[in-house]
Amino acid sequence: MIRLTPDTINEFLERFYSLYDSVIRKIEYCYMSSGIQEANIIISSQDKNNSLGWSNLRFFLSGVSEFTLHEGRTTCQILSDGIHIKWIENSIYISFASSSEPITTDEFRQSDLFAVCLSLFCDILPYSE
Repeated sequence: MIRLTPDTINEFLERFYSLYDSVIRKIEYCYMSSGIQEANIIISSQDKNNSLGWSNLRFFLSGVSEFTLHEGRTTCQILSDGIHIKWIENSIYISFASSSEPITTDEFRQSDLFAVCLSLFCDILPYSE
């Protein structure tokens, strides 16, 4: 499992083309008995290091304090504009549905699919639908 940090995120996003045109396969939100909230998101993405061209990524978000999923006339399943990740004031802001790169916390909150968490990890798994 890879811990995504400001030091590792650029290499990760480069390998997976910033997740442009990736496909969300599963979203799971968990309320732990400890009171901590977690999310698991599985995404199929192009992978520069995989000879088949694609891998599945299982993102593990821990210490989730905000999570929004809004499905309207368009779906969040296809990540046409990739993902955007930024560390702001000891939290990690992640947008899965922004047409432009959000800069401020308010801009992240305008996304139809976004989360705020304390730690972010990713497993790279074999591709499957």
